Amino acid sequence: MNKLVKMLNLIPLIWAGIEHLHADKDHATKKQLALDALGFSASVAASVDPQQTAAITAAQSLAATTIDGVANFWQATKNPAPITVPPVVAPLPDEQ
Repeated sequence: MNKLVKMLNLIPLIWAGIEHLHADKDHATKKQLALDALGFSASVAASVDPQQTAAITAAQSLAATTIDGVANFWQATKNPAPITVPPVVAPLPDEQ
């Protein structure tokens, strides 16, 4: 389980690399590139150790969900709207 969690921590770094290398591509294309790479690596892992196919498939599903979340978060925060905070207390009246 620890190994899986450590690998999931890499997804934001990998996404940042995709954003950097493919800056000219649209959001959907970047997400598809990440999912294609995940599918390729899962296929290779299943070929190397066929007895772990069920675990690899489960890990692939979890990683795909994480990629989707990271990609959507990145997109949503790329150009954040300005934040306005109302004053907590009313201004003091001018002293005369």
